[in-house]
Amino acid sequence: MSITRLAVITLGLSASLGVYGTGPLARTVTDDLGREVEVRDPPLRIVSLTPGATEMLFAAGAGGQLIATVEYSDEPPAARRVPRIGDVATVDMERLVALRPEVVIAWPAGGNPAQRER
Repeated sequence: MSITRLAVITLGLSASLGVYGTGPLARTVTDDLGREVEVRDPPLRIVSLTPGATEMLFAAGAGGQLIATVEYSDEPPAARRVPRIGDVATVDMERLVALRPEVVIAWPAGGNPAQRER
């Protein structure tokens, strides 16, 4: 699965993470590039590529679905136990793809632009 297939989701999706129904449903969202992507609602395998998003995911009750993050994602303390796949500027893309996340959350203007487009 290539990174371009993964949705770059903004805070709007993280707000919906706290709404849990009786089972996973499919939801179509539009990513930052204008592509429509279908994701499980709620997503069960999330990667956060920014410390701020990691903190917001925990605050929204989705910390248990976080399968990887980046360095300096230290808040809340439970985030320190989430595996790291690089830092904000350099993400190990092979490890990211191998994790098979359903959703990747990144800051649209952050990180390495070449990696972000992959």
